[in-house]
Amino acid sequence: MFLFSWFDTSELGKMNYTFLALIILLVSYSTVIAEKFYSTQFFAPFSLVAEKMAEYNLKYGTDKTISTVNVIHPNYIHYYSDRFPSSPQFNQYICNRASQFVELKQMLDTSKAQTMIHGWSNNYHAPEVEMIIKEKFPFLVQYDPFFNAGVMVYSKDSTWPLANAPRTLTTISNDFESVIWPDDEKFRTDSIAANGKWSMKMTPEQEYSSTYRSSAANLGLTQGAVYQISCKYLADTVLADVVCVLSITRKAENVIWRGVQLHDFPAKNNNWATFYAGYKFVEYIMPDDEVSIYFMNASRQKFFIDDVVFRVLEK
Repeated sequence: MFLFSWFDTSELGKMNYTFLALIILLVSYSTVIAEKFYSTQFFAPFSLVAEKMAEYNLKYGTDKTISTVNVIHPNYIHYYSDRFPSSPQFNQYICNRASQFVELKQMLDTSKAQTMIHGWSNNYHAPEVEMIIKEKFPFLVQYDPFFNAGVMVYSKDSTWPLANAPRTLTTISNDFESVIWPDDEKFRTDSIAANGKWSMKMTPEQEYSSTYRSSAANLGLTQGAVYQISCKYLADTVLADVVCVLSITRKAENVIWRGVQLHDFPAKNNNWATFYAGYKFVEYIMPDDEVSIYFMNASRQKFFIDDVVFRVLEK
């Protein structure tokens, strides 16, 4: 302001309007055409999510459907959903942390519904949610992706036409019925298993389990891709510090480390519990990066692992 206070504009005359017009034209072109301001979705569409969920609730039967939504606050979705007579009764309003995953699983385990409708808007869509839903409702029959939002409909009915969804690029399974991962023979036991005859046994003397290793290129892992991992575990006590780990190293240097506690999904009555973990990579991943999957037994406890499944989904 001080510098330009000495600038005399009295002699510019019409030049002022010329410069002003040029600036307006330049900014308008940059905003409207170059940056596609009016054709780009900048905000998560709560109204579309509410509309689609009401539509599918009516289509698949309100008495045969269970619905959940993942939003920051119930008022965000009710502002729009209350306008539709067929709007579903939401059984859960947020699901992106361990305690909420457990709540969702318990809800679905006791539900007699034939169809599951799940929507999200302007909130983190956790990969664990889809894993839990697909255990009880394995068939995806509707999928409507929006900007930072979406609606998915799952069914128990295999006769419904399936919807297009992100492809599964890789599936790695280990039920320990045979030696698949390096060093499996050191951990396998036929004393107990969730399915089949064999499982992996961890003891207080073992800090690390057998490890699966592969390159990021071989698994299809790139920036934006999603990984999902699940397993069954059995323990006599709460596993205070047992972690399922996915790590990525580049030239012997660890660049990504994701560890999730097994006790986030607590076991009950000494029965086998199911563990879930997932993540969408925001980090840059190179094709030659080495990916490792293993269990870390930092608390040196005794427990069993079975039916490990690892998936990579396209971005």
